[in-house]
Amino acid sequence: MKLPTPPNWLDRGPVVLACSGPSLDVERLCRCELPVCAVSTAIRSLFFEDDVSLRYWAVLDPLTEDHGEEGLLALNHPHILKIISDHDQAKRAGMVHRDFKVPPRMSGAIQPDVLVFPFDRHDAPGWLSMSLGLWFLISQGYREIKIAGCDLTEPNKYHYGERKNSVTKPRWHAFDDAFKSLEYLTSSEILKDMGVTFRSWSPDSRINDLMPLVPEM
Repeated sequence: MKLPTPPNWLDRGPVVLACSGPSLDVERLCRCELPVCAVSTAIRSLFFEDDVSLRYWAVLDPLTEDHGEEGLLALNHPHILKIISDHDQAKRAGMVHRDFKVPPRMSGAIQPDVLVFPFDRHDAPGWLSMSLGLWFLISQGYREIKIAGCDLTEPNKYHYGERKNSVTKPRWHAFDDAFKSLEYLTSSEILKDMGVTFRSWSPDSRINDLMPLVPEM
């Protein structure tokens, strides 16, 4: 029996995943009018930008001073959906009231603006906030993901300046993990069949070996 092709009701169109590399072009994000998912400390560059359609914040690591005042404000902003990986992390990051009871590893919303996404370090290469954001966006039906500020160059240089907390400074292997994660996703036949495409808004990055670089017109 030949079944009719269902409408692609999950196709939400393009979205931007904004990382915190020096090349992050905030003005381009303002002009493009696309929904944006900030990755971890990239929240510092985007929170106060009124023209950026900041909808999501993917943060795998517990909050520290590296996330800045912007991270604390975003944490309490009801219109930014915080994407985290498990309930224990949410407690450590202060995203859940200590009296809120929910089983560990439970997926789903634990408060209206926080979503626990079932993401495990063994699911795919690259257990990073960037990978968490990518998998979340794919699961939500976004089919064209533009990746901005993913430079993978100098470990202690960011769009907003330098990190203060030496504990959370990325090491070179974190860049390798990020590249492997993108390599895994861009080569996935399943994602290709789903129509998922990746585009780079990160000039002079290694990721341009994996996906087309789209210069601003």
